[in-house]
Amino acid sequence: MRDALAASRSTLTSLPGLGTVLAVKILGRIGDVSRFPTQHQFASYTGSAPLDASSGRKCATGSTPEETGL
Repeated sequence: MRDALAASRSTLTSLPGLGTVLAVKILGRIGDVSRFPTQHQFASYTGSAPLDASSGRKCATGSTPEETGL
């Protein structure tokens, strides 16, 4: 796994609490991040983009309704 992570040139393990195993799982799930034309499309895919769920006078935002399994 370390060799595969090194070959990917990912910086995921620089995030606190994110080690080799989790980084490889994320990369395996996401694939080539360059397939997302914008950071907004990547955030939407991962479920980290806020969802506007406002209706009438009620204003609400939250994560996207579909779980991505990350």
